[in-house]
Amino acid sequence: MSWFVWALLNPIFFNASNYIEKFLIDKRIKNPVTLTILGGILYFIIGVIILMFQKSLIIPIPQLITLIIAGVLLQFYLVPLYKALAIDDASRITPLFQFVPIFSLIMGYFFLGQKLSPQQLLGFLAILIGGFIVGSEKFEKGIFKPRKSLWYMILVCFMYATLVILFQYVVIQQNFWLSFGYKSVGAGIGSLLLFLYPPFRKDFLAEVKPLLQSSFHALLINQACIIFGEFAESLALTMASAALVTIVEGTQSIFALLTGVILSLWFSHLIKEDISKSTLLVKSAAIVIIIGGVFFIYF
Repeated sequence: MSWFVWALLNPIFFNASNYIEKFLIDKRIKNPVTLTILGGILYFIIGVIILMFQKSLIIPIPQLITLIIAGVLLQFYLVPLYKALAIDDASRITPLFQFVPIFSLIMGYFFLGQKLSPQQLLGFLAILIGGFIVGSEKFEKGIFKPRKSLWYMILVCFMYATLVILFQYVVIQQNFWLSFGYKSVGAGIGSLLLFLYPPFRKDFLAEVKPLLQSSFHALLINQACIIFGEFAESLALTMASAALVTIVEGTQSIFALLTGVILSLWFSHLIKEDISKSTLLVKSAAIVIIIGGVFFIYF
């Protein structure tokens, strides 16, 4: 499978996870960090299992520290994301994820010497613009107006792009499974650090038992989607630059739109989104732009 297919699997899995998490956060828990801590525990278990099957666990200390930091960031970036969602509408938050490939492009250029061809750069811009339009539930002039949620999202995107660059820096030099295993262990450490913060620990201890009792299967499916999505992205990073991988992941807005339309038509009791003709027309045009951008990048 090519890097493009692996990169495309990431938004498919994460889109499914987003809707499961929305249900859990709306119906089952008060503090979404509880989900993050649970996820980190599973990451740690998977990381340990992967490392147990490696012939050698020895890698240079700087690379080991880099992978652990990447794993910690995999948990930490969710905290400012939840903060942003708590103080602003999702319609103003979702489009701002397009900052991730921008940060990846800049850091990849300066730290890994990665460059895009003129054709790839054109595709990059097309997906960026199209993803922003599709991800916006409503178009407001002040979406980039400096406000607290905007700064949270810039931090979110910077942290995620950083963990992508850190992982790629190591994985292009080391065995993939070893790198992914150590990053997963790092995610477990990140989960532990979140647990040690008293307010998060208090909410986690209060919510984890009833959550496991009422929503065990949903939690399991959700975490499977997250791990498979993270695995697909990690594998894609062994074959292509961080900028290309993260911008292809920007196509998640298409899957989110399609899922939202389907749920709004047949499962409106679960979710109801704007599916008026005018909105769908604008977003369909944006999808055409994204598909054009994908063509320029891959072909």
